[in-house]
Amino acid sequence: MIRKLSLLVVLGGMVGFAAVSLAGDDKAKEKPKTIVETAVAAGQFKTLVKAIEAAELVDTFNGSGPFTVFAPTDEAFA
Repeated sequence: MIRKLSLLVVLGGMVGFAAVSLAGDDKAKEKPKTIVETAVAAGQFKTLVKAIEAAELVDTFNGSGPFTVFAPTDEAFA
C-alpha cells in the first residue's frame, strides 16, 4: 500500500512538473531583451540610457553580447 501511494505521489509530481514546464514554453520562444531595451523598460535607468546614447554604444549593447552591466538607478544620481 505504501509503495503504491509513493508511486502515485511521484507520478503526480511528474505530471505537475510537466504541466508547469509546458506552460512556460511561450516565454522560452520570446526573444530576450537587450541591455538597452531592458534599461528603457525598467524606467529607472534613464541616466544609463543617456550615457549609452552619448557614447554611441546603443548598437553595441543591442548586439549579441554577452554583456554584463552593473549600473546604479537614477536615484543614485539625484
